[in-house]
Amino acid sequence: MKIAFIIYGKADKRSGGFLYDSFLIRSLERRGHCVRIFSQNEGSFAGKILENSMTRYKSMIDFNPDIIIEDELNHTSLFLINRKIKYVLNSPAVAVVHHLRSDEKINFLIKPFIRIAESIFLKSCDAFIFNSTNTMRSAEKLLKKNLSGNPVVYPGRDNLPLKERSNNNDIIN
Repeated sequence: MKIAFIIYGKADKRSGGFLYDSFLIRSLERRGHCVRIFSQNEGSFAGKILENSMTRYKSMIDFNPDIIIEDELNHTSLFLINRKIKYVLNSPAVAVVHHLRSDEKINFLIKPFIRIAESIFLKSCDAFIFNSTNTMRSAEKLLKKNLSGNPVVYPGRDNLPLKERSNNNDIIN
């Protein structure tokens, strides 16, 4: 399967969301999928809105993926054109949602615009991968819709040994 993966910057950064995306990409590749990263520029809110142009996605259209995976943080660069991208490619879009930007403590003047952009973006996606149930609940609240049919894939779950707790909360190996 050919998968287009849209992120900001590069997946080799060592922060939580980028590591999560990187693990997901490697896991898909180990399963034999062809994953091509389509990196967007990080920048200001206004600059990201200006990236809502189909010409920016010509190489993705040439790649002709079977599915598009989009890091939700790219919502500002995608919310105006995501439906058109999906239509042109005839491909479903899956959002990887680490957290919602509108849940952050941000300038109260810009917050309503971010909520609108996130809502439009999320409504244009066909499915979601959440990193926690809390993130899923935030998206449900924003969209006013039950999203429990989408997977919650916790970071590190397959990479760290699970430890049990006894009744006195000591960790047992």
